[in-house]
Amino acid sequence: MSIDPLTESYEDYTPYQFASNQPVHAQEIEGLENAHDLNKRIQTRETREVVRDNIPETDKRVASTVRSVAAEGAYTGIKTNAVRSAYNSAASKLDVNDNAGRKQLKVDAREKMPAVTKAVLEADRPIAGEMTKVGGTANKTNVGVTETAGTLGKVGTGLVVVGAAASAYNIATADNKLEATAEEGGAWAGAILGGETFGTAGAAFGPWGAGIGAVIGSVVGGIGGKAAVQGTIDAAKTMEPLRAPIDPVTNLPVPPCFIAGTKVTMSDFAERNIEDVKIGDFIQTFNTETNTIEVKEVLLVEASRSEYFVEIKFEDGTVTTNTLSHPYYILNKGWSSYDSVEAFKKYSITVGDLKEGDYAYKLMSNGTTQNIKIVKIKLIKKAQKTYNLSNVKDNHDFFANGFLVHNRS
Repeated sequence: MSIDPLTESYEDYTPYQFASNQPVHAQEIEGLENAHDLNKRIQTRETREVVRDNIPETDKRVASTVRSVAAEGAYTGIKTNAVRSAYNSAASKLDVNDNAGRKQLKVDAREKMPAVTKAVLEADRPIAGEMTKVGGTANKTNVGVTETAGTLGKVGTGLVVVGAAASAYNIATADNKLEATAEEGGAWAGAILGGETFGTAGAAFGPWGAGIGAVIGSVVGGIGGKAAVQGTIDAAKTMEPLRAPIDPVTNLPVPPCFIAGTKVTMSDFAERNIEDVKIGDFIQTFNTETNTIEVKEVLLVEASRSEYFVEIKFEDGTVTTNTLSHPYYILNKGWSSYDSVEAFKKYSITVGDLKEGDYAYKLMSNGTTQNIKIVKIKLIKKAQKTYNLSNVKDNHDFFANGFLVHNRS
Protein backbone atom coordinates (compact mmCIF):
# COMPACT_ATOMS: atom_id res chain seq x y z
CA MET A 1 0.00 0.00 0.00
CA SER A 2 1.43 3.36 -0.95
CA ILE A 3 1.33 6.45 1.24
CA ASP A 4 0.80 9.92 -0.10
CA PRO A 5 4.17 11.68 0.29
CA LEU A 6 2.37 14.89 1.33
CA THR A 7 0.54 13.22 4.23
CA GLU A 8 2.87 14.58 6.92
CA SER A 9 2.47 18.12 5.60
CA TYR A 10 -1.33 17.98 5.73
CA GLU A 11 -2.19 16.17 8.97
CA ASP A 12 -5.76 17.47 8.99
CA TYR A 13 -6.55 15.70 5.72
CA THR A 14 -7.94 12.17 5.88
CA PRO A 15 -9.06 9.59 3.30
CA TYR A 16 -12.52 11.08 3.76
CA GLN A 17 -11.49 14.62 2.85
CA PHE A 18 -13.57 14.36 -0.31
CA ALA A 19 -16.61 14.69 1.95
CA SER A 20 -15.04 17.13 4.44
CA ASN A 21 -14.52 14.25 6.87
CA GLN A 22 -18.27 13.59 6.91
CA PRO A 23 -18.77 10.51 4.72
CA VAL A 24 -22.08 9.68 6.40
CA HIS A 25 -23.79 13.03 5.96
CA ALA A 26 -21.90 14.51 2.98
CA GLN A 27 -20.72 13.49 -0.48
CA GLU A 28 -18.40 14.83 -3.16
CA ILE A 29 -20.00 16.32 -6.23
CA GLU A 30 -17.59 16.05 -9.18
CA GLY A 31 -14.56 17.17 -7.18
CA LEU A 32 -16.26 20.29 -5.87
CA GLU A 33 -17.20 21.15 -2.30
CA ASN A 34 -19.03 18.59 -0.24
CA ALA A 35 -22.81 18.50 -0.31
CA HIS A 36 -25.13 17.24 2.41
CA ASP A 37 -27.83 14.68 1.82
CA LEU A 38 -30.65 16.02 3.93
CA ASN A 39 -32.37 12.66 3.86
CA LYS A 40 -29.56 11.29 6.01
CA ARG A 41 -29.89 13.93 8.67
CA ILE A 42 -31.39 12.66 11.89
CA GLN A 43 -32.61 14.22 15.12
CA THR A 44 -33.07 17.72 13.75
CA ARG A 45 -35.52 19.88 15.63
CA GLU A 46 -38.28 18.81 13.24
CA THR A 47 -37.55 15.10 13.56
CA ARG A 48 -37.32 15.40 17.34
CA GLU A 49 -40.78 16.97 17.33
CA VAL A 50 -42.10 14.12 15.17
CA VAL A 51 -40.55 11.57 17.51
CA ARG A 52 -41.99 13.35 20.53
CA ASP A 53 -45.44 13.62 18.98
CA ASN A 54 -45.40 9.91 18.21
CA ILE A 55 -44.57 8.77 21.70
CA PRO A 56 -47.26 6.16 22.40
CA GLU A 57 -49.99 7.35 24.74
CA THR A 58 -49.53 4.05 26.54
CA ASP A 59 -46.03 5.13 27.59
CA LYS A 60 -47.34 8.39 28.97
CA ARG A 61 -50.11 6.62 30.87
CA VAL A 62 -47.64 4.15 32.33
CA ALA A 63 -45.36 6.97 33.45
CA SER A 64 -48.30 8.79 35.05
CA THR A 65 -49.42 5.64 36.84
CA VAL A 66 -45.92 5.01 38.15
CA ARG A 67 -45.68 8.61 39.32
CA SER A 68 -48.99 8.50 41.17
CA VAL A 69 -48.39 5.16 42.89
CA ALA A 70 -44.85 6.21 43.78
CA ALA A 71 -46.15 9.45 45.24
CA GLU A 72 -48.56 7.67 47.58
CA GLY A 73 -45.94 5.06 48.46
CA ALA A 74 -43.36 7.74 49.21
CA TYR A 75 -45.84 9.59 51.38
CA THR A 76 -46.68 6.40 53.27
CA GLY A 77 -43.08 5.44 53.94
CA ILE A 78 -41.74 8.88 54.81
CA LYS A 79 -44.67 9.85 57.02
CA THR A 80 -44.65 6.51 58.83
CA ASN A 81 -41.03 7.05 59.77
CA ALA A 82 -41.65 10.67 60.76
CA VAL A 83 -44.61 9.80 63.00
CA ARG A 84 -42.68 6.95 64.65
CA SER A 85 -39.65 9.19 65.26
CA ALA A 86 -41.82 11.85 66.87
CA TYR A 87 -43.52 9.17 68.97
CA ASN A 88 -40.18 7.81 70.19
CA SER A 89 -38.93 11.27 71.04
CA ALA A 90 -42.04 12.14 73.05
CA ALA A 91 -42.08 8.76 74.84
CA SER A 92 -38.44 9.08 75.92
CA LYS A 93 -39.33 12.20 77.87
CA LEU A 94 -42.08 10.51 79.90
CA ASP A 95 -41.71 9.29 83.44
CA VAL A 96 -41.34 5.51 83.54
CA ASN A 97 -44.69 5.20 85.33
CA ASP A 98 -46.61 7.75 83.22
CA ASN A 99 -48.92 5.13 81.75
CA ALA A 100 -51.67 7.62 80.89
CA GLY A 101 -49.23 9.78 78.94
CA ARG A 102 -47.90 6.78 77.03
CA LYS A 103 -51.40 5.59 76.15
CA GLN A 104 -52.27 9.01 74.78
CA LEU A 105 -49.09 9.02 72.69
CA LYS A 106 -50.05 5.64 71.22
CA VAL A 107 -53.53 6.87 70.29
CA ASP A 108 -52.21 10.08 68.75
CA ALA A 109 -49.48 8.32 66.77
CA ARG A 110 -51.89 5.70 65.43
CA GLU A 111 -54.28 8.42 64.22
CA LYS A 112 -51.46 10.27 62.43
CA MET A 113 -50.24 7.22 60.54
CA PRO A 114 -50.91 6.96 56.76
CA ALA A 115 -53.90 4.86 55.74
CA VAL A 116 -52.03 1.68 54.78
CA THR A 117 -49.67 1.74 57.78
CA LYS A 118 -52.59 2.33 60.11
CA ALA A 119 -54.51 -0.61 58.64
CA VAL A 120 -51.49 -2.93 58.97
CA LEU A 121 -50.89 -1.85 62.58
CA GLU A 122 -54.55 -2.31 63.51
CA ALA A 123 -54.48 -5.84 62.11
CA ASP A 124 -51.20 -6.79 63.77
CA ARG A 125 -51.23 -4.67 66.93
CA PRO A 126 -54.80 -3.44 67.69
CA ILE A 127 -54.76 -0.21 69.64
CA ALA A 128 -56.97 -1.74 72.33
CA GLY A 129 -54.33 -4.37 73.04
CA GLU A 130 -51.55 -1.80 72.98
CA MET A 131 -53.16 0.02 75.88
CA THR A 132 -52.27 -2.91 78.17
CA LYS A 133 -48.55 -2.97 77.33
CA VAL A 134 -47.31 0.18 79.00
CA GLY A 135 -47.22 -0.71 82.67
CA GLY A 136 -43.88 0.40 84.16
CA THR A 137 -42.30 0.97 80.74
CA ALA A 138 -43.91 4.22 79.70
CA ASN A 139 -40.66 5.70 78.38
CA LYS A 140 -39.47 2.69 76.37
CA THR A 141 -40.50 1.86 72.79
CA ASN A 142 -40.34 -1.22 70.59
CA VAL A 143 -36.99 -1.27 68.77
CA GLY A 144 -38.25 -3.64 66.08
CA VAL A 145 -41.14 -1.37 65.13
CA THR A 146 -38.79 1.61 65.04
CA GLU A 147 -36.40 -0.22 62.70
CA THR A 148 -39.28 -1.18 60.42
CA ALA A 149 -40.44 2.42 60.30
CA GLY A 150 -36.91 3.51 59.43
CA THR A 151 -36.81 1.03 56.57
CA LEU A 152 -40.15 2.30 55.29
CA GLY A 153 -38.74 5.82 55.40
CA LYS A 154 -35.82 4.79 53.19
CA VAL A 155 -38.18 3.01 50.79
CA GLY A 156 -40.30 6.15 50.69
CA THR A 157 -37.26 8.23 49.78
CA GLY A 158 -36.45 5.81 46.98
CA LEU A 159 -40.01 6.07 45.68
CA VAL A 160 -39.64 9.85 45.56
CA VAL A 161 -36.81 9.32 43.07
CA VAL A 162 -38.94 6.89 41.04
CA GLY A 163 -41.89 9.28 40.98
CA ALA A 164 -39.66 12.23 40.10
CA ALA A 165 -38.18 10.28 37.18
CA ALA A 166 -41.68 9.53 35.86
CA SER A 167 -42.63 13.18 36.22
CA ALA A 168 -39.43 14.23 34.45
CA TYR A 169 -40.39 11.95 31.55
CA ASN A 170 -43.85 13.48 31.32
CA ILE A 171 -42.39 16.98 31.38
CA ALA A 172 -39.69 16.20 28.81
CA THR A 173 -42.22 14.77 26.35
CA ALA A 174 -44.73 17.61 26.78
CA ASP A 175 -45.13 20.49 24.33
CA ASN A 176 -45.39 23.10 27.08
CA LYS A 177 -42.92 22.15 29.77
CA LEU A 178 -43.89 24.93 32.16
CA GLU A 179 -47.52 23.87 32.14
CA ALA A 180 -46.50 20.22 32.38
CA THR A 181 -44.44 21.00 35.48
CA ALA A 182 -47.45 22.62 37.13
CA GLU A 183 -49.65 19.68 36.11
CA GLU A 184 -47.19 17.21 37.61
CA GLY A 185 -47.30 19.13 40.88
CA GLY A 186 -51.09 18.87 40.87
CA ALA A 187 -50.87 15.18 40.05
CA TRP A 188 -48.57 14.51 43.03
CA ALA A 189 -50.91 16.32 45.41
CA GLY A 190 -53.95 14.58 43.93
CA ALA A 191 -52.26 11.16 44.09
CA ILE A 192 -51.52 11.51 47.80
CA LEU A 193 -54.98 12.85 48.60
CA GLY A 194 -56.68 10.15 46.54
CA GLY A 195 -54.46 7.40 47.93
CA GLU A 196 -55.17 8.35 51.52
CA THR A 197 -58.91 8.77 50.91
CA PHE A 198 -59.35 5.45 49.10
CA GLY A 199 -56.91 3.72 51.45
CA THR A 200 -58.87 4.80 54.50
CA ALA A 201 -62.08 3.55 52.92
CA GLY A 202 -60.45 0.25 51.95
CA ALA A 203 -59.13 -0.28 55.47
CA ALA A 204 -62.61 -1.54 56.37
CA PHE A 205 -61.56 -4.72 54.52
CA GLY A 206 -58.22 -5.02 56.26
CA PRO A 207 -54.64 -4.23 55.20
CA TRP A 208 -55.10 -5.61 51.69
CA GLY A 209 -58.19 -3.48 51.22
CA ALA A 210 -56.25 -0.43 52.39
CA GLY A 211 -53.34 -1.19 50.08
CA ILE A 212 -55.48 -1.78 47.01
CA GLY A 213 -57.56 1.28 47.83
CA ALA A 214 -54.41 3.40 48.19
CA VAL A 215 -53.09 2.27 44.78
CA ILE A 216 -56.40 2.87 43.00
CA GLY A 217 -56.93 6.14 44.83
CA SER A 218 -53.46 7.40 43.92
CA VAL A 219 -54.08 6.79 40.22
CA VAL A 220 -57.52 8.38 40.31
CA GLY A 221 -56.26 11.25 42.43
CA GLY A 222 -53.29 11.81 40.13
CA ILE A 223 -55.61 12.13 37.15
CA GLY A 224 -57.89 14.47 39.08
CA GLY A 225 -55.04 16.61 40.39
CA LYS A 226 -53.58 17.04 36.92
CA ALA A 227 -57.01 17.85 35.48
CA ALA A 228 -57.59 20.47 38.18
CA VAL A 229 -54.35 22.26 37.29
CA GLN A 230 -55.14 21.98 33.58
CA GLY A 231 -58.51 23.58 34.24
CA THR A 232 -56.92 26.44 36.14
CA ILE A 233 -54.41 27.03 33.35
CA ASP A 234 -57.12 26.94 30.67
CA ALA A 235 -59.26 29.35 32.67
CA ALA A 236 -56.32 31.73 33.03
CA LYS A 237 -55.72 31.64 29.28
CA THR A 238 -59.31 32.58 28.50
CA MET A 239 -59.61 35.19 31.24
CA GLU A 240 -60.24 38.67 29.95
CA PRO A 241 -57.47 41.09 30.93
CA LEU A 242 -58.47 43.72 33.44
CA ARG A 243 -59.30 46.94 31.62
CA ALA A 244 -60.41 50.40 32.63
CA PRO A 245 -64.21 50.57 33.24
CA ILE A 246 -66.58 52.24 30.78
CA ASP A 247 -68.34 55.49 31.67
CA PRO A 248 -72.10 54.71 31.40
CA VAL A 249 -72.87 58.26 30.20
CA THR A 250 -70.20 58.79 27.53
CA ASN A 251 -69.72 55.08 26.76
CA LEU A 252 -65.99 55.81 26.78
CA PRO A 253 -63.31 54.39 29.05
CA VAL A 254 -63.06 56.18 32.36
CA PRO A 255 -60.10 58.59 32.09
CA PRO A 256 -56.98 57.63 34.02
CA CYS A 257 -57.13 59.40 37.35
CA PHE A 258 -55.95 59.66 40.94
CA ILE A 259 -57.96 59.34 44.11
CA ALA A 260 -58.86 62.28 46.31
CA GLY A 261 -56.04 63.42 48.55
CA THR A 262 -53.34 62.96 45.93
CA LYS A 263 -51.00 65.95 46.19
CA VAL A 264 -50.33 68.11 43.11
CA THR A 265 -47.19 70.27 43.08
CA MET A 266 -48.25 73.87 42.44
CA SER A 267 -46.19 76.65 40.82
CA ASP A 268 -44.73 77.74 44.18
CA PHE A 269 -43.89 74.10 45.10
CA ALA A 270 -46.73 74.03 47.61
CA GLU A 271 -48.91 70.91 47.46
CA ARG A 272 -52.67 70.90 46.91
CA ASN A 273 -55.15 68.02 46.90
CA ILE A 274 -55.97 67.10 43.32
CA GLU A 275 -59.70 67.53 43.96
CA ASP A 276 -59.05 71.19 44.91
CA VAL A 277 -57.06 72.14 41.80
CA LYS A 278 -59.08 74.41 39.46
CA ILE A 279 -58.93 75.50 35.85
CA GLY A 280 -56.56 78.48 35.63
CA ASP A 281 -54.27 77.28 38.42
CA PHE A 282 -50.56 77.10 37.64
CA ILE A 283 -48.65 73.93 38.43
CA GLN A 284 -45.19 72.46 38.03
CA THR A 285 -44.75 70.39 34.85
CA PHE A 286 -41.88 68.76 32.99
CA ASN A 287 -40.82 69.42 29.40
CA THR A 288 -39.71 66.00 28.15
CA GLU A 289 -38.07 67.57 25.09
CA THR A 290 -35.76 69.93 26.99
CA ASN A 291 -35.72 68.01 30.29
CA THR A 292 -36.61 71.14 32.25
CA ILE A 293 -39.17 71.97 34.92
CA GLU A 294 -41.76 74.47 33.71
CA VAL A 295 -44.77 76.21 35.28
CA LYS A 296 -47.89 75.74 33.15
CA GLU A 297 -51.61 76.49 33.38
CA VAL A 298 -54.29 73.90 34.05
CA LEU A 299 -56.82 74.03 31.19
CA LEU A 300 -59.17 71.17 32.11
CA VAL A 301 -60.02 69.24 35.27
CA GLU A 302 -62.04 66.01 35.17
CA ALA A 303 -63.73 63.93 37.85
CA SER A 304 -65.06 60.41 37.45
CA ARG A 305 -65.48 57.16 39.35
CA SER A 306 -63.70 53.83 39.17
CA GLU A 307 -63.39 50.66 41.21
CA TYR A 308 -60.06 49.23 40.02
CA PHE A 309 -56.80 50.83 41.06
CA VAL A 310 -53.12 50.16 41.50
CA GLU A 311 -51.45 51.16 44.74
CA ILE A 312 -47.81 51.96 44.06
CA LYS A 313 -45.33 52.10 46.94
CA PHE A 314 -41.97 53.81 46.48
CA GLU A 315 -38.67 53.27 48.22
CA ASP A 316 -38.94 56.62 50.04
CA GLY A 317 -42.27 55.59 51.60
CA THR A 318 -44.52 57.54 49.22
CA VAL A 319 -47.69 55.74 48.12
CA THR A 320 -49.82 56.71 45.13
CA THR A 321 -53.16 55.23 44.12
CA ASN A 322 -54.45 55.64 40.57
CA THR A 323 -56.45 53.92 37.84
CA LEU A 324 -54.79 51.09 35.97
CA SER A 325 -53.64 52.91 32.86
CA HIS A 326 -52.19 56.15 34.26
CA PRO A 327 -48.59 56.47 32.97
CA TYR A 328 -45.56 57.41 35.06
CA TYR A 329 -42.30 58.73 33.61
CA ILE A 330 -39.75 55.98 34.23
CA LEU A 331 -35.98 56.08 33.99
CA ASN A 332 -34.69 54.51 30.74
CA LYS A 333 -38.25 53.54 29.73
CA GLY A 334 -40.19 56.76 29.37
CA TRP A 335 -43.95 56.70 29.91
CA SER A 336 -44.99 53.41 31.51
CA SER A 337 -48.30 52.11 32.84
CA TYR A 338 -49.66 49.12 34.76
CA ASP A 339 -52.13 48.61 31.87
CA SER A 340 -49.98 49.63 28.92
CA VAL A 341 -52.50 48.37 26.35
CA GLU A 342 -55.29 50.62 27.59
CA ALA A 343 -52.87 53.50 28.12
CA PHE A 344 -51.77 53.33 24.50
CA LYS A 345 -55.37 53.58 23.37
CA LYS A 346 -55.96 56.69 25.46
CA TYR A 347 -52.69 58.53 24.93
CA SER A 348 -51.70 57.40 21.44
CA ILE A 349 -48.10 57.20 22.62
CA THR A 350 -45.80 54.27 23.18
CA VAL A 351 -46.30 53.17 26.77
CA GLY A 352 -44.13 50.57 28.47
CA ASP A 353 -45.05 48.20 31.30
CA LEU A 354 -44.76 49.64 34.79
CA LYS A 355 -43.04 47.14 37.08
CA GLU A 356 -41.63 46.78 40.56
CA GLY A 357 -37.98 47.78 40.45
CA ASP A 358 -38.55 50.66 38.01
CA TYR A 359 -37.27 54.13 38.94
CA ALA A 360 -39.74 57.02 38.68
CA TYR A 361 -38.96 60.76 38.49
CA LYS A 362 -39.76 62.67 41.66
CA LEU A 363 -39.69 66.47 41.95
CA MET A 364 -37.96 67.74 45.07
CA SER A 365 -38.75 71.01 46.85
CA ASN A 366 -35.55 72.61 45.50
CA GLY A 367 -36.65 72.09 41.90
CA THR A 368 -34.43 69.09 41.15
CA THR A 369 -35.58 65.55 40.35
CA GLN A 370 -34.51 62.25 41.84
CA ASN A 371 -35.02 58.68 40.68
CA ILE A 372 -37.03 56.78 43.28
CA LYS A 373 -37.47 53.00 43.09
CA ILE A 374 -40.90 51.34 42.95
CA VAL A 375 -40.85 48.59 45.58
CA LYS A 376 -44.43 47.26 45.41
CA ILE A 377 -47.41 47.43 43.05
CA LYS A 378 -50.71 46.10 44.36
CA LEU A 379 -54.02 45.80 42.55
CA ILE A 380 -56.98 46.93 44.66
CA LYS A 381 -60.73 47.06 44.14
CA LYS A 382 -62.64 49.87 45.80
CA ALA A 383 -65.28 52.06 44.19
CA GLN A 384 -64.39 55.72 44.70
CA LYS A 385 -64.27 59.10 43.00
CA THR A 386 -61.24 60.02 40.92
CA TYR A 387 -59.69 63.22 39.56
CA ASN A 388 -57.36 64.18 36.72
CA LEU A 389 -55.81 67.37 35.32
CA SER A 390 -56.74 66.28 31.82
CA ASN A 391 -55.33 69.26 29.93
CA VAL A 392 -52.26 71.24 30.88
CA LYS A 393 -50.92 73.95 28.56
CA ASP A 394 -47.98 72.85 26.37
CA ASN A 395 -46.76 70.02 28.60
CA HIS A 396 -48.89 66.91 28.99
CA ASP A 397 -47.98 66.07 32.56
CA PHE A 398 -47.96 67.08 36.21
CA PHE A 399 -46.50 65.90 39.50
CA ALA A 400 -48.73 63.67 41.66
CA ASN A 401 -47.38 63.06 45.18
CA GLY A 402 -44.17 64.41 43.71
CA PHE A 403 -43.96 61.88 40.85
CA LEU A 404 -44.13 62.83 37.18
CA VAL A 405 -47.31 61.47 35.54
CA HIS A 406 -49.04 62.00 32.20
CA ASN A 407 -52.29 63.95 32.02
CA ARG A 408 -53.79 62.55 28.78
CA SER A 409 -53.93 65.75 26.67
